[in-house]
Amino acid sequence: MTTWSDPTIPAATTPVPPEGVPAALEARFPALAGHMKAPRPRRVFVDAPADIFLFLVDHACDVLGFDRLVTITGMDEKDAFAALYSFGHPNGCLLNVRLRVPRDAPRIPTLTARFPGGANYERELEDLLGFEVVGLAPGRRYPLPDDWPLDEKPLRKDWKPSAATATPVATVPASPAAKPSVPAAGSPAAPNAGK
Repeated sequence: MTTWSDPTIPAATTPVPPEGVPAALEARFPALAGHMKAPRPRRVFVDAPADIFLFLVDHACDVLGFDRLVTITGMDEKDAFAALYSFGHPNGCLLNVRLRVPRDAPRIPTLTARFPGGANYERELEDLLGFEVVGLAPGRRYPLPDDWPLDEKPLRKDWKPSAATATPVATVPASPAAKPSVPAAGSPAAPNAGK
């Protein structure tokens, strides 16, 4: 299901073996030359420019056969934010696409039209790092509680807890050592005692 149609992307073709993924991507997107690495078999890493990100996702899914979104990982890289999208292929290959966005405008497009299960990953990016996921349907916050302050983003490297989030944790006094709940064998209270 292509959401961002590009008439120059052909329909699904013969599957590409894992070692051919970088060449196949570079053939379709010459701007990726020098922005890919495959440190070991079945692992490909790509730094995608924002202007081709959605087209790259379409091509990877529709043409190269990456049919699952494994995870989205958000990162604070101090000078920018990044979202690392990991796509899985039935042959075990992982395509990891990093999309960097400016700290002052961390906007990324939603992929929920193609991968509905990605909504929770995208909500984590919003809640924990402050990304704006354009097109993500409204819903409950995740994973932070609904009463967590909206301007508190705990995975940002410059985050300092406010009074609202830095409440001390209640401590429970230590209880006396618990006694065994199962009676010792041979005691009158033990099951089958005396039989």
